[in-house]
Amino acid sequence: MTTEMRKLVEELCSPACAGRKPGTKEGDAARAAVVSALRGAGLDPHEQPVPGLRGANVVAILPGDVERYVLVGAHFDHLGKLGGQVYWGADDNAAAVGILLEVSRALAAKRPTGRGVILAAFDGEEPPHFTQNTMGSIFFACDQAGALPEPLRDHASMLVGMLESKLA
Repeated sequence: MTTEMRKLVEELCSPACAGRKPGTKEGDAARAAVVSALRGAGLDPHEQPVPGLRGANVVAILPGDVERYVLVGAHFDHLGKLGGQVYWGADDNAAAVGILLEVSRALAAKRPTGRGVILAAFDGEEPPHFTQNTMGSIFFACDQAGALPEPLRDHASMLVGMLESKLA
């Protein structure tokens, strides 16, 4: 694990981001951490507000030589606080956002040839947004319909390094 990756995962699982629930100050802090990390990796990310979520996806695009794209994504939100307990979400999904950061850093250092790459950190992937139109990845896909040439290929990182612990 690189220093930058570890720093981002620790920040996402810190009291400042306490569970990263969308629409909370902790969710906003998590999104800001992702934006900052991607900027530090040499990208120019932007926020894509998701109506009804009170949150936003973080998206960066690295153009390639052709008008075709690969999507690499992970979600940065988690459950937040429930019943006075913080659900930190190291495995779901802070670790995958750390991997997204390292992929971003590598691609920014050596720009892609061939297909371009869309790097997306999605918000609102946990209940009650899961499978709803307020789910970040669903909104992203619907909002992009027709905006990008087909085919769009994707890879989403989920539950990286799942541990049997009460911290998940």
